[in-house]
Amino acid sequence: MLAESLSSPKSYLAIVIDDLGNNMKGTEEMIKLPVKLTVAIIPFMPSTKEDAELASQYGHEVIVHLPMESKKGKKSWLDPGAITADLSNKEIRKRVEAAVKDVPHAVGMIHSYGFKSNTG
Repeated sequence: MLAESLSSPKSYLAIVIDDLGNNMKGTEEMIKLPVKLTVAIIPFMPSTKEDAELASQYGHEVIVHLPMESKKGKKSWLDPGAITADLSNKEIRKRVEAAVKDVPHAVGMIHSYGFKSNTG
């Protein structure tokens, strides 16, 4: 029995809470859940820094939720600082670096496209 348990791979579940940073209802309750989460926080939003600080305080992993233009979506749907197809490489780098600086405790990044997040 012991040999079986040592050789069996462990299973893990990753929970990512997306679109934080915009004063959404339920944010604080989710962050205070007694489980480890990864929270994706949109930069340059009303509660970006507050949500990142709270998530870090509760031991959660923080990542940047970087908005990007989609082929079918409208630019007007994008959050501030979005990466769009018409940007130069220099401007893209500038926006990515600014987004990382705007989200305290960020250890990674995820991108999204074509949806407006201010529905909260």
